[in-house]
Amino acid sequence: MRQGIACVLVCSQLAGCAAPNNGSWWDGWGYLASAEAEHQFDFSWGLTGSDQLAPLQVFSNAKQVWLQFPSGSYLPALFTLRRDGALVSVQAQPQGIYHVVNESVDVLLLRRGAEEAWAYRTVSKPLLLSYLHKQQTLLQRERTRQATAQPAQPYSDAALRHATLIEPVQAQGHINTSSQLEKQSRLGSEAHARALPVLTPHLGSNKHYVKNGPSSKTTPFQARQEPAARVIHGERQSSA
Repeated sequence: MRQGIACVLVCSQLAGCAAPNNGSWWDGWGYLASAEAEHQFDFSWGLTGSDQLAPLQVFSNAKQVWLQFPSGSYLPALFTLRRDGALVSVQAQPQGIYHVVNESVDVLLLRRGAEEAWAYRTVSKPLLLSYLHKQQTLLQRERTRQATAQPAQPYSDAALRHATLIEPVQAQGHINTSSQLEKQSRLGSEAHARALPVLTPHLGSNKHYVKNGPSSKTTPFQARQEPAARVIHGERQSSA
């Protein structure tokens, strides 16, 4: 009798310990595992870019990212880089000394004006490098396209005349200076004076001889005779 009662009690206890058929027992284990992952913080984050925008500290768990900035600084615009290379804006809520992004992200872009900085998980560094390489390639292509599409500017007539006036042309390998030009002018004047005919009077006659430069041959030249002058009653008159 006693043995039968003991068997009934044991069976009832075993039935009470059996897992329910709705799976809530396994869900309980899953919740505990999720709570443990949420409290496992990952500090394996890297920073690159502007030091003025980069946060002092970055860490995360499975669902959130914490950012710490210097006291009194303004929060920059935040974007997350997805696996497909798209940038999507995200919000960060203040929480004590931190700003918290309430979603799981791998790469964050911090932007303010022309300055930018990147925060990334160490395991996601290849994703960031691939994105930066693509952006650099696109930028180079755009610069090349603009350089080839811009037509060459033709020179105007005024520009050509200006270039002709301001650019000296060297004749026979040298340029005459002002002193050289003055010397050449003086020598030319002396040569011209030597080439002029010289009137040489012949004593005792009214004839003059023209001496033609270096030649010793002289040519008689009849000089015009002026009428003699005479003085009558203190006045000088010329005779007819």
